[in-house]
Amino acid sequence: MQTAWKKRRQLYEKAEVLGNFGHWTRDFETDQGTWSEGMCRIFGITRDKFQPPYSFFLSFVHPEDAPAVKDAALTAISTGANFEVQYRIIRPDGSLRYMHSIGEIIGKGGNRIAEIFGISQDITRLRRLEKCAQAPADGSAPGQTLQICAYCKRIRNDNDSWQHIETYLQEQTGTLFSHSICPECYGKCNAEYFSINTEDMQEKD
Repeated sequence: MQTAWKKRRQLYEKAEVLGNFGHWTRDFETDQGTWSEGMCRIFGITRDKFQPPYSFFLSFVHPEDAPAVKDAALTAISTGANFEVQYRIIRPDGSLRYMHSIGEIIGKGGNRIAEIFGISQDITRLRRLEKCAQAPADGSAPGQTLQICAYCKRIRNDNDSWQHIETYLQEQTGTLFSHSICPECYGKCNAEYFSINTEDMQEKD
């Protein structure tokens, strides 16, 4: 029996990884909550960094989205209805994630709501694909101007940090890059190489 339960748990944890989601609970009477491994992974923390109070979760929510998240929870509490909300979180490393959460009221008795059980999924990749699908054929996003460093060619992202252009495009579009060298740069590199070798030989002579 223990082996079967352990196997089911392992399969569920694998499902969280493959589906990029996690589950959570919130107790309204104690203001305490629980997060699964999947939730901790999405939020960019380890289990030992998790804190039960609801305020801990809110500390990750993007300031612009916090009112909508709070309103969804308050509506669920007042009506006893399930809720669904999308919002952004800012992880400890500064990266931005788009989330989709669904909550179900459980333990209802009279006018008392004991607990919410919910599932939250990281939909960042989906959001980025949607942006790409809406972009013009030339690859530029409508109404968007990207800042790129004139010196190192890093791009300034939505988190106000600078990323290598390959990293930025990979995160935004899922495109993978391999590195090569164009004919013009190949010629320049060869010219520099032979120039350095010639100078070394002349110094030795």
